[in-house]
Parts: sequence; C-alpha cells; structure tokens
Amino acid sequence: MRYLIIFICLVSPNLFAQDSVISVNEASNYIGQEVIVQGKVDQVVHLTSVRGKPTYFNMGGNYPNQKLTLLLWDSNEHKFIKGTQFYEGKIIKVIGTIETYRGKPQIIIREPEQIEVLEGY
Repeated sequence: MRYLIIFICLVSPNLFAQDSVISVNEASNYIGQEVIVQGKVDQVVHLTSVRGKPTYFNMGGNYPNQKLTLLLWDSNEHKFIKGTQFYEGKIIKVIGTIETYRGKPQIIIREPEQIEVLEGY
C-alpha cells in the first residue's frame, strides 16, 4: 500500500503535464484514444430518474449541441467532495479515453483526479 501511495504522489502531478492537450472541438478526432481535453463545462445535468442516475458535464455547448460529454455515474459521485455543480462554468482539463454514445464523443469519469480546474479562468 505504501508503494502505491508513493507511485500516485509521483505520477499524479504529471498527469496533466503532457503536451498532447486537445480542445473540445477536436474530441471527435480522437475516438478510442486517451487524451487530455481542455475546455469549459457549459452545463452540468444530473438525471435522477434515469437508471444509474448519471451526471453529464457538457462541454462545447449545452445539450444537444455539446461537442463533448463527460459522464459520471451516481456510484462514483460521492468521490466529488465539492459536488458536481462546482464544475459548471469552469475551464478544466480532463484526462480519459474518448468513446462515442449516440454519435457524440464522451469520456467516462470515475475519479476526481481525472479533472483539473484551471486557475484564473
């Protein structure tokens, strides 16, 4: 366990230091690839009436015109201490694999460490 903590401390600061940061508008060109995307969270929507109670972070516009959706299932929401609404209106970097759902790019969020809120925005 101690080695895992040391590894995380050494690697975590470097997760977002990679040069390959793409914009939200480029997300559809990177399907199946792990990337870092930078952009504004335009809308956060939590659907309590849908199975799995997903929260959607829409970037590059509001639904249904978003360029990228970040999907957070309810089972992982408790990990986000500041709450999901905290991210609305913020400029962020997010790391993850881009998939598609109904023709739109999305990244599934499992850990708060996948998202970095950029200061000064």
